[in-house]
Amino acid sequence: MDCNNINGIGKNLCSISGGVLELLSEQQDLNNHIPLYIVRLQQFEKQLKQQQSYLTNKKEIIKFIQNKLLLLFDEDLI
Repeated sequence: MDCNNINGIGKNLCSISGGVLELLSEQQDLNNHIPLYIVRLQQFEKQLKQQQSYLTNKKEIIKFIQNKLLLLFDEDLI
């Protein structure tokens, strides 16, 4: 906003309103990106759940193998 042709209080108000308009424009830019941020967070959440599921399955497989292996050995030797 061009405030050069205005004097006194009007110039201050012009300058302030220009700053407000700039802030509103920046806020609108941020608001436009919010859906993108939400989608990205949802993707991270899905990846985390997949990793947790993988680790749970891995632990169950290890426990199963340990139990089966222990059956092969004489308890007195263990």
